[in-house]
Amino acid sequence: MKKFSTIALLFSMFFMSCLLISCSLFSDANVGERGTEPESATLHEHSYGEGVVIPPSYEADGYTEYTCEGCGETYRDNITQTLTHSFSDKMSFDETGHWYACLDEGFEDLRLSEEEHVFEEEIIKDSTADEVGIARHTCFDCSYSYETVIPRKTHLISSPDVDTKTYYVGQPLSSVGFSGGEASVEGSFAWKNPDALLTENGEYEIVFTPTDPDDAPISTTLTVQAKWITLKVIMDTNGSCNVKNTLNVSYGQTLDLVLSPNFGYVVGTVNVNGKNITASTIVTLENITENKTVQVGFQKSSTPFEIDCLLGNDGRYSVSGDTLTITGISTDTIYALSGVVYGNIVIDIDPQYSLELELHGLSLTSSSKCPISIVNGNKVTISAKKGYKNYINDLRTYASGDDISSYPAAIYSLIDLDVEGKGELTVSSQNNGGIYSKKDVELKNLTLSVTCRENALRGNDSVSITGGVITLIATHGDAVKTSNSDISSKGNQRGNISITGSILTVYAAEDAIEAEHDVIITDGSSVVQIFTDSFSEYSVVKNNPLSDTLYLRSDSKNFTYSVRFTADGKSAHWENATLAEETIVDGKLCCYYAVAIPDGYTDIEVFAYSADQSQGQDAQYYLKSECMPLNQGYDAVSLKFKKDGINLKATNYLLRNGAETVVLEHSSKGIKAGNSISISGGNITIKSHDDAMRALNSTVLENGYAASGDIVISGGRVTVNTYATAIHSDGNVTVSGGTLNVEMSYIAIDGDVVSTDGSSTTLKAIYKEIKTKQ
Repeated sequence: MKKFSTIALLFSMFFMSCLLISCSLFSDANVGERGTEPESATLHEHSYGEGVVIPPSYEADGYTEYTCEGCGETYRDNITQTLTHSFSDKMSFDETGHWYACLDEGFEDLRLSEEEHVFEEEIIKDSTADEVGIARHTCFDCSYSYETVIPRKTHLISSPDVDTKTYYVGQPLSSVGFSGGEASVEGSFAWKNPDALLTENGEYEIVFTPTDPDDAPISTTLTVQAKWITLKVIMDTNGSCNVKNTLNVSYGQTLDLVLSPNFGYVVGTVNVNGKNITASTIVTLENITENKTVQVGFQKSSTPFEIDCLLGNDGRYSVSGDTLTITGISTDTIYALSGVVYGNIVIDIDPQYSLELELHGLSLTSSSKCPISIVNGNKVTISAKKGYKNYINDLRTYASGDDISSYPAAIYSLIDLDVEGKGELTVSSQNNGGIYSKKDVELKNLTLSVTCRENALRGNDSVSITGGVITLIATHGDAVKTSNSDISSKGNQRGNISITGSILTVYAAEDAIEAEHDVIITDGSSVVQIFTDSFSEYSVVKNNPLSDTLYLRSDSKNFTYSVRFTADGKSAHWENATLAEETIVDGKLCCYYAVAIPDGYTDIEVFAYSADQSQGQDAQYYLKSECMPLNQGYDAVSLKFKKDGINLKATNYLLRNGAETVVLEHSSKGIKAGNSISISGGNITIKSHDDAMRALNSTVLENGYAASGDIVISGGRVTVNTYATAIHSDGNVTVSGGTLNVEMSYIAIDGDVVSTDGSSTTLKAIYKEIKTKQ
């Protein structure tokens, strides 16, 4: 029995070996490299016919394909190279250019080295006063030529005279009359450039055009003397103006006179050339075409500014012109301010003391300096008292600087600043910032409205908002911002923005809330509404929504581009891109290529081709992108070349303010943090063109730690609409409580690790709902 088992075992091993060898041979028989006949198989011997010859074309190689009559296995041999076009060695040409024509049948329209003509002129016969001449124009590169007539020569006998009227600098040349003048033939004189503007003593070309077209036109120059229009400003001693005494003005110019009443005064009467006009701190003189004399009178305000000491040192202030300076207090002090005043307030007190300004119905307007400048002290508090409405107005043009004459905000502080109270405060600054502290800024309980260009509320060290009803509007830039991330001397982390129990509405052309460190929203009673870019009704420059044209933005002209459009249930559709515009932005070349978007298509792939490759195909190309959905919020994609393809990023065609190019692209995020975002309560609504929430970890913070880039939602209700990513984290995203409702997004959540356990989450995205890096 033992002997039989051994024999059976040996037989079994032999059988398995044969089976393995057979399988291996069968497998090898069905694998062959292109252009090489497969090896013969033990289980099947291939039988190939004569083969089918596929001739080469101008797009692909040729070959002979052999097919096994038994199993259908094929292989290719006799590879022949792609055909090369033949071109004539003699140039073809027409009236506009020349080229080498293709000699291949069916490709007669293919042209090599096509260029426009460059001509050399040869005078065959010169003209005289009695006869026309002949000139021949021959192309440098080909034999194409043509002839033109040289008009008969015309001679000037006498020049015209300019009318003896008074003309002004800046007046159009077309308004200058002339008379007389004679040439050797009949004709008429006219200004060559009638839209030119006059200078003081300018020479301008005048052209004589003969009546007979066979006679040549001639030109000469005339001198026109022009005077400056003068603007004379006369005012009393109770105010000042940005124009002093007499100013030279060009014809048609529009000029703003900025009037600055002294403290306690207002603009009284304004008289222009004997006619009274409506009094204002800014007088606009439009289309000035004659000399003007402006007389300005100032008068005491009917609601005079009052400053009362409620606590501490009284009378520690002085007035000089339109500036009230508070200084010299020796204890913590409270002043009550009221009335209507044109001017500015400067606070420069001892660093060991604090000052509180109680606003009891104050209207403060400044047209030449920062309305409230806080340059020294321990801390300053601005308190809007209950039952009073207060206004701070900055009428200056754009300001930027670290000296007191150019502080870029309506309220600017070099120290800690508190703004609080049960009353109302409205801050308006058309060209500058709203409330700006170089240290900490804290809002508490008041009703505050800020409308400005950028930096509606900025504290470089921190921003804290507790209670109150706050509306912040930035028409050109960011709304709420910090800029430091180090540790203070007292051990406090700088750069945070915290919101607790407030009703906060933010409109921003760019980022709504941007913290250099953390953004923290707590308290279930908090209501935060954020609108950026195109979602903000106040944005001056907005991103363009996608229309029927898509633009490809590239920094190179070395390639041509095509887009392959796809959609569910539709066959692919190709469109070739054409150069729409090239421009220099921030010193760099930007080329925009336009592509028409076919109806009903939702996804794109972008192909780049080198000079020897044809557009609109995927057989030969330089690089291509992944297939990406079109983003309805942007009308362009920027192209970034990588080794393995092209990265696409939604962006915009050049953003313009009128004819002026303003920006190439900008960040318009809802909430942005240099470290982390934490939401534990409240009702938060974000409508942002860019990412709704963005936490970064790309740099080491000033505190010496690496940023986490985390976003944590542990409570509250968050509702998001965005054309970009709803929750975008360089670290981890944790939604452990509350409700997250993404109503619209490109990507709903993007993070290293994403967890939504323990929360109510609804995600809608046109590209990806959740994108993780791990």
